[in-house]
Amino acid sequence: MALQKPNSENDDKMKNLAGETKADLHILKELEEAGVEVVEGERSRGEVPYTLTGQLADWNFSRAWYYWMANAENGKGLPLEVATELHNRKYPVKGERQPKTYGQVIRVAGHAGCPPPEEWATKTSHGKVIDSYHVDAQWGLNALAGVIRTLHNMASSGTADPKEIKRLHDKISSLYVEWETDQQQDSVEWLKKLPTIAYDDRTVTELLVAIKDESEIASIAKKWKDNQHGLGGIAQHFFKAGQITGFNYGNFSGPGQILNRGPEIDERLRPHYEELKTLRPNAADSLEHCMQELEKPGPEYRPKPDFPGE
Repeated sequence: MALQKPNSENDDKMKNLAGETKADLHILKELEEAGVEVVEGERSRGEVPYTLTGQLADWNFSRAWYYWMANAENGKGLPLEVATELHNRKYPVKGERQPKTYGQVIRVAGHAGCPPPEEWATKTSHGKVIDSYHVDAQWGLNALAGVIRTLHNMASSGTADPKEIKRLHDKISSLYVEWETDQQQDSVEWLKKLPTIAYDDRTVTELLVAIKDESEIASIAKKWKDNQHGLGGIAQHFFKAGQITGFNYGNFSGPGQILNRGPEIDERLRPHYEELKTLRPNAADSLEHCMQELEKPGPEYRPKPDFPGE
């Protein structure tokens, strides 16, 4: 699958997807370009919130923040002579800051020093192999996939089914919604987003943020539905100068905060609020302070103990 030459020296580098709520769309495009089969799974709880990974022959691909991690199954990998040829192959993108060979963007064992394959080869019953890489650029991902296909006598066009790619694109796109102004009251703007963020016991379906005078966060709220019974819930906190001044949990509310509450913002919710910081830059500092308050549990919070057998 041909890759067009980038327009600039930086166009080929992998986008940093750490905290990117639309990570799956980027992942889908990158895997399709490389001709790697797309695999659906559970949402990652790591630095990149993805549900899509890649598979090609006996290799598995998963996305990290600015690179791909490629790992072969146990006892498998690229024969040392094949890995060496790929490592020394001239890189097709020219430029002062561009790598000279593919070995500088398809890094053996993820090593930052880009060592030659013979230094990290694994001994197997079939000889020495390289069984893991970190890949920093689309050209590199395409090249590695091409070598794997050649090694396994797979079709040069890859395994990405256009109909399946379109189905996944439509499915993923439907999950991504944007922040929008819900209402404007005097000097307070209420912004709303309707995501689908599934947890074990509930699914968050709505995020609400109130911004006063275009710069100060007045309220942050989230709504959810119980996964078992479909009952709705809300957790809302009010702020002044970045400090919690009150709360509303639907059936009870009051000043201050609930002392034994757990964290209300986690690594899955933060990326959505990061988007809002970009949309309303004047309120970004205030929003950051408020998020940090909600990422901390209440002062009397005690996690539930883990009991043997549970």
